[in-house]
Amino acid sequence: MRVEGEIYPKSTATNFTREAWCQFIKSRPEFHRAPPIQRPNPFKPGELMTIRTAPDVADVVVDGVSVGNVYYSMSDEPLVFVSIEPSAMRLVHEWVAVLCGEFRPASS
Repeated sequence: MRVEGEIYPKSTATNFTREAWCQFIKSRPEFHRAPPIQRPNPFKPGELMTIRTAPDVADVVVDGVSVGNVYYSMSDEPLVFVSIEPSAMRLVHEWVAVLCGEFRPASS
């Protein structure tokens, strides 16, 4: 069962923004973004459209296996949602340290 929760900035965090989070995703090897996919365009029959994932969304992959996913708040509140296997919680602790944040598990 995955651990669910959020990473919040500590009061000392000065750069806890969506843009900073997107740059953080690019800097870490465990974050993998889904490649763009082609789908039929519902507004133009016979044409394809490219669908890209948001730059603040990533799968967490360890040793080639997906162990979770992360994404920045859709409301622009400064927090990152985390859903991860317990075996990969060490990564969450690393992210928290780098981001000057704190992890708060979701209440059951």
